[in-house]
Amino acid sequence: MTDTEKIALFTPGCLGTCWYGRYHYLEPWAGCEHDCDYCYARYRSAVNAKLGELGTSFDKPLPLAEPGSLLQDIRARLDQGDIKILKLSRYTDLFTPRHVASGLAARLLEVLAGSPIDRAIITTKGLPDAACIEIMGAHKAKFSYNPVFKPATPVTLEQHIAPLEERLRAAVRIQDLGVRVTVHIDPIVPGLEDDESAVRELLKTLMANGLKRVMFSTLLLTEPMVEDLRKRIGSEYTARILSHFAVDASRQLLPTQGETTYIELKPEAKQRIVDLYSRLLREMGFDFVLCGLKSASKGLRIDRATCPVCDGTFYA
Repeated sequence: MTDTEKIALFTPGCLGTCWYGRYHYLEPWAGCEHDCDYCYARYRSAVNAKLGELGTSFDKPLPLAEPGSLLQDIRARLDQGDIKILKLSRYTDLFTPRHVASGLAARLLEVLAGSPIDRAIITTKGLPDAACIEIMGAHKAKFSYNPVFKPATPVTLEQHIAPLEERLRAAVRIQDLGVRVTVHIDPIVPGLEDDESAVRELLKTLMANGLKRVMFSTLLLTEPMVEDLRKRIGSEYTARILSHFAVDASRQLLPTQGETTYIELKPEAKQRIVDLYSRLLREMGFDFVLCGLKSASKGLRIDRATCPVCDGTFYA
């Protein structure tokens, strides 16, 4: 099913999403250089339509408008004062390398810092430069920073991201400046990222760096994604992943968006991953939540005293 949604600079959050959609998405560009193997945005018709308009491909992201006009449009919309919480982003990454290198990401952060919003929630696999880091630190009440870190695996699904050590240093620096930092272990790929020793090693690294807040969530698949996985990582690893999924069953996450229909994990596979991660996070002293939208599905046995479920306030 193809959705009629189009990419716009600002889009209200959907009712079915995090904390009932009480925020707006900001999409400054279309596409993402990180081009991760499991990225759902690559398959959305709204994204592909915008890429076609801009004359580019997903791995070569371009701003929705000329940079000066883009920043002016963002400033003008936020100055209206009704948007209080922003999420960056649904279909791209603010810290995609080319827009960090050009200075556009820093200029955008300056606009957000000077706007009347209450909070900008940034989730990223990218590497902000010193300018971006200092802007967030100078306006720490305005920003939440959610870097993605995942366990080591025999095959990488994120081939175009900066080295772990560099991204860790950035996260630590941002936290030291007083910005709320919440690590996202998301999406957890079954068959690759559910090895206890590898998970424990990641958590030890996070704890050693003082990164003690974590949100975790599991992978959702689409049929086109499965086909691309076979091409990108080979049939053996793809089969290993698929063995944990109910390939004959799917669930539509958002009621009005047919393209949010995903192949879900088998209940026993999801239960095992949730139990593993929550146990290790608890044992090692983390403050953590499970994503309520993607992972806390019907039938999952969750003791909220030992595995809290996110209600949005955890990292906002």
